[in-house]
Amino acid sequence: MRQKAVALLMAALLIAAVPLSAGANVNPFSDVRADHWAYDAIVKLAAAGLIEGYPDGTFGGDRTFTRYEMAMVFARTLARFEELIEQRIAEGIDAKTAALAHDIEWVRQELTERIAANLEDLAARVRALELEVADLQTGAISSLSDEARAALAAALIDEMRAQLRELLGEDITELAARIRNLDEEVERIARQVLADLIAGGDLSLIEGAEGDPAGAALLVQRRVRDLEATIAALADEFRNELDLLGARVSVLEKRVGSVWISGKNETNYTQTSIVSADLSKKFYADPREEEGELKREHEFTNKFTVTLTATPAENVTVKGSLTATTQLGPTEVNKDGFEAVGHLSVTTPGVLRSLEAGDLDTEVIAEPFGKYLFDAARYNDTDGTTKRGAHVDLVWGRNDSTNLHAFMSKVDLQPVAAAEDPDDNELVLGGSLSYALGEAFNLNFAGVRYVNVLDAADPAAAALGAVDDRVYSAAAKGTLQSVDYSAFYAAHEDAVEGDGVSNVVEARLSFPVLSAKVEAEYGAVDENYAPKFAKELDAGKDMVSKGLDWLERKLAPAEDWLDRGESTYSAKLSFPVLGGEASASFGRLTANDSGKEGPDPATTTVTNDFVQAEVTGIRFAGIETGVLYDRRADEAGAEDQTLRASLEAPILGVIVKATVHNRTNDQNWAVSTGEDEQQHVWVVAQREFTDWVLPLKLTGRYGTSETAPASDHTFLEVMVEDYPVGPFAFTAGYSTSRNDVDPDKWWFNEKWTTDQVNTTTLGVKYTLPSFFGTDIVTGYEYKHVDKNGTGYTRNTITASFEKELRGGEAKLAGEGKYIRGSVPGDKRDSDTDLVTKLTLTYPVFEGAELNVSGLYVDSKGSTDPDKPDYTAYQLKAGLAFEF
Repeated sequence: MRQKAVALLMAALLIAAVPLSAGANVNPFSDVRADHWAYDAIVKLAAAGLIEGYPDGTFGGDRTFTRYEMAMVFARTLARFEELIEQRIAEGIDAKTAALAHDIEWVRQELTERIAANLEDLAARVRALELEVADLQTGAISSLSDEARAALAAALIDEMRAQLRELLGEDITELAARIRNLDEEVERIARQVLADLIAGGDLSLIEGAEGDPAGAALLVQRRVRDLEATIAALADEFRNELDLLGARVSVLEKRVGSVWISGKNETNYTQTSIVSADLSKKFYADPREEEGELKREHEFTNKFTVTLTATPAENVTVKGSLTATTQLGPTEVNKDGFEAVGHLSVTTPGVLRSLEAGDLDTEVIAEPFGKYLFDAARYNDTDGTTKRGAHVDLVWGRNDSTNLHAFMSKVDLQPVAAAEDPDDNELVLGGSLSYALGEAFNLNFAGVRYVNVLDAADPAAAALGAVDDRVYSAAAKGTLQSVDYSAFYAAHEDAVEGDGVSNVVEARLSFPVLSAKVEAEYGAVDENYAPKFAKELDAGKDMVSKGLDWLERKLAPAEDWLDRGESTYSAKLSFPVLGGEASASFGRLTANDSGKEGPDPATTTVTNDFVQAEVTGIRFAGIETGVLYDRRADEAGAEDQTLRASLEAPILGVIVKATVHNRTNDQNWAVSTGEDEQQHVWVVAQREFTDWVLPLKLTGRYGTSETAPASDHTFLEVMVEDYPVGPFAFTAGYSTSRNDVDPDKWWFNEKWTTDQVNTTTLGVKYTLPSFFGTDIVTGYEYKHVDKNGTGYTRNTITASFEKELRGGEAKLAGEGKYIRGSVPGDKRDSDTDLVTKLTLTYPVFEGAELNVSGLYVDSKGSTDPDKPDYTAYQLKAGLAFEF
């Protein structure tokens, strides 16, 4: 075994002596850092082909070196050793002896020439020769034995020094004789070197072959055969071991693949204190914007996560994690301060595309179901807790034609009190099956069920009442010939309440006719269709009473096609005309406001038959025009007619948009709200002057009305933004509005006012350079609003900075804002607000980071009783490290 170790060591040394190409120094492993103490050795061995990484491109330096892996490395080493020995024997001897002979000849010629030419230069040349000899020691003969190198160096250096000393008192003839003696000594040393290389240091073997080229050749051949025999014996010994282990190594590599462990630990402390006369209200980190709601809390938690990731096969990933959260401070009711949650995810290219268990990504699990069955946002908002459960995606069939998506999750909508049984559970289960028959037919069947599992023996739990909420759907879509179609049906029932079944139906159809396109659609949503976790379709809107059902949808299409209690059908023909598009449609819309507030509580259901024609995008002489005509008639014969024309054109560099809106409506909702007649003209003009001394932005509006409280409206705004003047950047603006109007709802009469509003703003920014090693950006904004002769002023001072520490690894940032004065329209009308925030991100050691932040908010002078004065202090500190 010692012979094997020695041979392997010799092989490694020979390999290390081989110069590598430039590309060999490239790190092939993603997990080996350039500053690691073993980096150079790992890169060099990898370039020599002795070590290989794992399939994921990592080296796995912390893994235990198994016998299997040891056998593979030794086998590569032996193969490399055999190759290098043959190469060195064939090339090394000739190269080294030729180099040595060349050096000897150079010494002789150079000394002779220098002695004859200039004795004074000889001393300098000898010193240079000493350097050359040193180079020989570390260069051309670096592979010689210590004895050979020492003999050669000592003989050359001592002889040259002796010659230099004698040169001062001897003639050149005697010096030449000494040079010849030196040649003989060098030849003797060369023979010693040759013997060291091919005969293990036995000079008698060299002397026996002196002057006999054939004998010398036989000697070299015999030495080579001896070395080959030794290498072959060692290789056979390892090959026998590899024959026993090789097959198992291959199988094991395929089955195990790559496995690695990572983790993260987070320790967080949060202390938020709020001082206010009424602590039942809401408080915010930014009072004026009401962003970042603050909660009075004292929390100290530690969260430890360890993750095991494996790739047992190509494109297969298995990841498991365990997260333990410890509540170090006060705990919530029914919680003991410790919680452990496991998570498992599997992804494969096969039938099992993905499997997840633990904390769920609700956006992912909700995607196949749609708004009528399961909405992620509403589900997340139910109880404010992280949703846990499991979901799976299965794909099979030709061209992956079939997909099954299923999930199960726990939710807590009916929590029990502390004294009651905490183990009662509520579950949400869902499944979606899709089947594709090419482009013509794509089928989908889905269902979601919400049920609570209560302990019947617990009176308190039984009093909560059982829940069994179910919703199912079937859908089909595809393209038959040139006809695109889609159909959807959903049914909802509460099996416990017994309210019956409510439905949703949607169907669409479109096909081309020459250059035109025909579209038809039908949809209906029952009034009581309200699955537990579907999207809330009504969203609090009173469609009939406020008239938002038709014109609003046409001018600003709603996200939802239909609301609860609505049904519609329509047919539409569209075709290109003069570079634009023209369309004509007809149909019926039925809206239901049952249970909603409105000016006319008796109005619950209104049916409107409509006819609509529209032309958009027609351009002529640089002017783009559009026309819309819409007529509605309810079951009582009351009509709603709208004619709207618009144009957009550049005039002298100014973009002008003008709209004429005329509407007459004698339906109940319009009469009761004063919107029975709308006659307005609305013009908006805008231009930016970037080539002026001051880069101005001008915006102007003009509106005239025959039906609104004000007969006309004008608005003019001049703005200069971030204009540089030396180290300063100025912003200034002035706007004046007569008979102020909401510009987003200008066609409603109620949005026109008789208010006169003038607003002046002035702002300046200044960067204070190199202040305590960083730049501080300061700003000031003055805003004055005069409304109907009453003025309001607001002054805002801001400051912020970011400072890098430890060469950019750490960062300290701060920001502050002081606001004095209120302006109508602010979220909060307090008199003064002060907000300051400081954050520090600091690497404690490699992989660990400390995060500290502090917040101070002081808000005073509010006149709104629902927004009382308050002062808030918040401190957050966290330490996170990964491994």
